[in-house]
Amino acid sequence: MKKTIIALTFLPLTAFSLEPLNDSSMSDFTGQAGISISAEVTINENGGPLDGTKGGRIAVSSGSTDSSNGWLIYDDVKGSLSYENMTIKTREINSGFNGDGAQFDRDVLEIGLPDTVKYEDVSYTIATSAGAGIGSAQTELMTFTMSGEVEMTGNMLLFPHGSQ
Repeated sequence: MKKTIIALTFLPLTAFSLEPLNDSSMSDFTGQAGISISAEVTINENGGPLDGTKGGRIAVSSGSTDSSNGWLIYDDVKGSLSYENMTIKTREINSGFNGDGAQFDRDVLEIGLPDTVKYEDVSYTIATSAGAGIGSAQTELMTFTMSGEVEMTGNMLLFPHGSQ
């Protein structure tokens, strides 16, 4: 009896077939494409590459060729974050914005924020140093640590700059 029910459940699916659409048929349809992104990012879960205890290290100079101007350092970077259903699509702005939308009359990039971003043992230390190397003396300014969830709502619009 169960086999008969399963076979009857799939019967309507086989009655439909897909046919390719030509250009004139496609012109009858309108719509908007977009993507949805979900991600889980883990940084230095088992510690950094040098001694296995510290996380990653990012050192940024002032851009001068003289390295004595100092470095800004993000040290011991580690942890993980995850989110689901961040969306990216284009959106036409041709009204609103206190009348500026009608003058703008162009597409923008719309990023739909995920409902929740989850952080697990995310941490890093901000420091300064005269050199970028591991052996260089550094002054630690602040350490940031976070675990938990952040609720997000709304969209972020990215407006193009310059001429079309």
